[in-house]
Amino acid sequence: MPRNLHSAWHTHSNANAERTIRRLSKRDVLTVRELIEQLPGFPLTLQNDALDLISRFDIHQATSVLLSLLPKKLICLAVSSALSLLPKSRRIVSTFVNIGQSELAANQPDLRLLWAVVLGLGVTDDLQATEIMLTIFERQDLPGWLRGDAGDKLGCHGLVHDQRNNLHRRSHTRNL
Repeated sequence: MPRNLHSAWHTHSNANAERTIRRLSKRDVLTVRELIEQLPGFPLTLQNDALDLISRFDIHQATSVLLSLLPKKLICLAVSSALSLLPKSRRIVSTFVNIGQSELAANQPDLRLLWAVVLGLGVTDDLQATEIMLTIFERQDLPGWLRGDAGDKLGCHGLVHDQRNNLHRRSHTRNL
């Protein structure tokens, strides 16, 4: 990944990326490091556009900042989407698992955060992550769109298709 945002843009040309880089330049954000450092202080629309750049340019160094922004409900879906495109580290997976466990234990889970968990975990062979996704899929009190998204992701999980484990039986009792 080039350190300079302008040189990065030339390798991934896109009108939206160009507009975002111009907006960042007006704020004297010219490098990836400056983007990462200043991301939490940007206005919401610029944060969303910067998250798109992070995803587009595969900026792995942004993981810590993205994880710190995850609890912000207005951008949690964009953050989880950006994190889902980065390589799944143990830290990313455990953060989503913890949020999922917390929300599933709540009397009224925050649907936006649960959806962020589904988007962020995506397809992973982590046992705890698969358990969270399966629990979301099984919960009758959650809306169908959320359960369906979790089910779609589960359809690609290797652990669910292994007939020797409990996850396979649980998923097939729900007609996965």
